[in-house]
Parts: sequence; structure tokens; C-alpha cells
Amino acid sequence: MLSRFRDATIAQYLYSMAGLVIVGFVAVMAIYLQTRTSQDRAFVQHMEGLSGLREAVALDFLLIKARYSEKEFIIRPDDKYVADMNKVFSLLDKTIGRAGLMFIGDVERQDIDVIGRSAKAYASHWDSFVANHRRLGMTGESGLRKNFDSASRAISTGFAT
Repeated sequence: MLSRFRDATIAQYLYSMAGLVIVGFVAVMAIYLQTRTSQDRAFVQHMEGLSGLREAVALDFLLIKARYSEKEFIIRPDDKYVADMNKVFSLLDKTIGRAGLMFIGDVERQDIDVIGRSAKAYASHWDSFVANHRRLGMTGESGLRKNFDSASRAISTGFAT
């Protein structure tokens, strides 16, 4: 076998080397394509996870914004904060809807359903809170507060006489 290589011509050496280079190139390309395919699959899975994460971050941001508007309304009752909350609840519904379309698993869908029901309950409680606050009076000169102030002045003047 070794004698066969010793007796080979330069052309045969060159053809053998070219064949080895071609086989090596094909092997490297096959490994490269397999690696790229695996990387592409991993990238797609990663991006799907990130899209869910984006929706979760959007939900978190909207809830923080809702809590801020709620706090500001309690400190300074103003219809501006009620309008802000209505916008936030609208965006929450849209975001929850997008998140529901994105996730395929049953557990994820159940989680999205729980979040959706909780957001609707929060909106319902907010609406009843605002209605009660309006009944009491947004300022001291409106609603039950005005009636209470009038009654207290009447009682005060009654004691003063």
C-alpha cells in the first residue's frame, strides 16, 4: 500500500489533494449548515420568549401607570385621572388580547385569563370607587360634602344663637 503512494505521479498527488480538499469542504459546509439550522431554531424560540416578555413588561407598566393615576386621583380628585385610568384600562384590554393570541400552552392561557379577569375586576372596582367619590363630592362644594357643610353650618348657627 505504501509503495502505491511512492510510485504515484505529481498529478495523482494533486488529484488526491483536490479530492481531500473537496471532501473537507463538503464536511465543513455540512457542519456549518447543521449549526446554522440549530442556531436559527434557538433564535426563533428565544424571540418567541421575548415577545411574551415584552407583553408582560407592557402589562406591568400599565398596572404601574394605573396605580399612579389612582394615587393622584385620591390626592387630587380630578376628571383628568379618571380619563387616564380609562385609557390605561383600554390599553390593558388590548395588551391582554395580544398576549392571549401569542401563547399556545394551556397553562399560559389560564394565566392570561386570570390576568384578564383581575384587570376587569380592578376596572369595575375603580368605576364604583369613582362613582362613590362623585356622590360624596369631588370638592368641598359639591355632593354630600356640600350638604354636610351646609348642615354643620346650620347646626353651628343654631348653637350660636
